[in-house]
Amino acid sequence: MRRNRSKDFVSGINHPINFTIEPMIVDSWVLNVNLNFVNGTEYLRNSAFSGFSNCTIMSASYNPQNYTLVYTSYYPHILETGFSYNWGTISFEDGSTDAIYGRGGYDRHLYGSNITHRITFVPVHRDHGVEYLQVQRYELDSYGVRDTSVHWQNLYDGDTIRANRAFNRLAQNPMEIGAAVEGTLREGMTNMFRLYTEQLISSVPLRQLRRHFVNHS
Repeated sequence: MRRNRSKDFVSGINHPINFTIEPMIVDSWVLNVNLNFVNGTEYLRNSAFSGFSNCTIMSASYNPQNYTLVYTSYYPHILETGFSYNWGTISFEDGSTDAIYGRGGYDRHLYGSNITHRITFVPVHRDHGVEYLQVQRYELDSYGVRDTSVHWQNLYDGDTIRANRAFNRLAQNPMEIGAAVEGTLREGMTNMFRLYTEQLISSVPLRQLRRHFVNHS
């Protein structure tokens, strides 16, 4: 994974976890769907995630004895764009089947994400003895999304009739599709937020972070 740094990364902090680095770039990851009517794999490259800076911190608590921070954040809209390569098979109500294929750009939207983060730090000394924190453990305690949508730009290599037929079939079972990819999406979100946290925490001295933690607990 790669990270793009905002020029006002440190000066713009007004909360201990105020993410201003975006887009977050994920070099590659894979989504698998195995259901009775669709069996497919989506290989994703250069996925850029944005919308994190619009979050609202719903609650936050910090335990200075064990360096543990727990906070809940709400993201109204997270946008993911990149390159997708799809393959697999899909079946229809009339008993017919079709291959799934295509490669091209895509965009995915996550609406109304409620996420609770749990982070454990360890103190480290660097820069002439100044104490910083280092992320030791990062977890998503809970992860919920109100709605999602996705658009593939070149499914079936531009054959809109076949693509629309597949889209309509998938649209009939949104809950099943969502449940099938939930684990992979959660893993991807965990990796991204871990990097966000590591980048922020490693850039700010502990004495400055402690003031923010106390003010927002």
